[in-house]
Amino acid sequence: MKRDWTLWIALLVLFGGLATVTRAQDENEEVAPSRSHETTLLPEFVVPADTEPVVVDQLRELHHFAGEILSDSARSDADRAEAVGELGRHYHAYGFSREATDCYELAGTLAPRDFRWTYLLGYLAQGEGRLEEARGRYEKALSIVPGVSPTLIRLAAVYAELGNADKAEWLYREALRTDPASSAAEAGLGELLLGQNRAEEAAVLLQGALEKTPEANRLFYPLALAYRKLGEDERARQLLAWRGDVGIKPADPVIDSLEGLKTGERVHLLQGQSAFWVGRYAEAANQFRKALDINPDSIGGWIDLGSALGEMGNVDEAIGAFERAVELAPGNETALFNLGVLLSRRGEHDRAINYLSQAGQFAPADGQIRYELAQALRLAERWEDAILHFDVAIQAFPAREAPWLGKAQAQTRLDDLAGARKTLEDGLEQIPEGAVLAQALSRILASSPDPAVRDEERAFNLALNTFETRRELSDAEWVAEVLAEADRCEQAAEWLRKVLDEATQA
Repeated sequence: MKRDWTLWIALLVLFGGLATVTRAQDENEEVAPSRSHETTLLPEFVVPADTEPVVVDQLRELHHFAGEILSDSARSDADRAEAVGELGRHYHAYGFSREATDCYELAGTLAPRDFRWTYLLGYLAQGEGRLEEARGRYEKALSIVPGVSPTLIRLAAVYAELGNADKAEWLYREALRTDPASSAAEAGLGELLLGQNRAEEAAVLLQGALEKTPEANRLFYPLALAYRKLGEDERARQLLAWRGDVGIKPADPVIDSLEGLKTGERVHLLQGQSAFWVGRYAEAANQFRKALDINPDSIGGWIDLGSALGEMGNVDEAIGAFERAVELAPGNETALFNLGVLLSRRGEHDRAINYLSQAGQFAPADGQIRYELAQALRLAERWEDAILHFDVAIQAFPAREAPWLGKAQAQTRLDDLAGARKTLEDGLEQIPEGAVLAQALSRILASSPDPAVRDEERAFNLALNTFETRRELSDAEWVAEVLAEADRCEQAAEWLRKVLDEATQA
């Protein structure tokens, strides 16, 4: 089933919320078969007897909801992973680590390319002192999404605890290279270097971290130690007098969002998601607004609301919702992608290119982002830039006609008809049944002013084969157009009369 942009929006999220990081397939993309029931069994619902009733009710509702999604054969594995992962996040938020672990592992099996579930398993393991397990989980998460600053920082801390200072230092520096403004990476590296008697470097880093995060008064203690090692005893004494208990943790939307799961907003988000999935978009938007009334800073809530508004055709309001999500989380690729797509559809190509480019920085190999960015560039008549991104989209989705066609259109606008012909021929080799590609190729072959590109007979055969396969009037018109391009106008007219007579009789 072919899906348009509004459904793509509904199927995207980096963390929490309605959508997942798996984007929708179009009519040419294969959908992975659902896994058997045996691989999608939820852990049994068991919580301690002293759990508050409101918490029990919330977890039981989520458990039931996840079970329904898992047992629905029409759901994709991405939908199933999101449902069971969301249950795991709630278990995690309430401190039920065993149940959370079971859910995350199942979600990771269903969606192995979604780094969240592996990352969260690493976070649980690190918190419980299982450092080797945490190391393996974090490294796997980085293999899925490289260069994520919070993951690098947490893995560096694990290596530091395991006694591998060289590896820890490299990871902290890589986190700073990825995010130069990260005070958490500066502080971690500063304390690591202090332990290696590199006091001067440590002092610079710790001072920089404090300048960025003045409330982190715990850092006055290691900074004082660094100045003491440098012989500045009076400065060290002053700093010790200011020390406190507030530290620095990395800005981490995946982990930071856990605390918000304990609030009432999740009930409305869950109800809104249920309404959305059955097409009751106005009801879904109403529930998402209720969730945002409780927590106006809910990133997932704004993304969900934007998705519902987009389905309702309220483009301006949807853009506003996604803009708010971007304000709250400037690095959220889902909000950036959705905002860029909507702006592109509204004709604001320069703004769309800006947001889609930012989304691509966080997911450089994401074919869907690259395709939408290429489309925006094409519409802005930036043909050469568009071709570069269409190439990435083609690598990601070789069985989709749209990226091949988009690249060929851009090449045509650059008067590279030979290149466009080659692109369309390569596309048809990948998608032999691609009627749109065949039509585009036949037009170039029939109308190109370059004799090396023009091939009227092949153009006619492509058009005729498609008509005979599909027997549609639009394909018959295409055959006539190809004949007319070849100055065979009488034959084109006769062809159309014949087809129309057959259609009338039918």
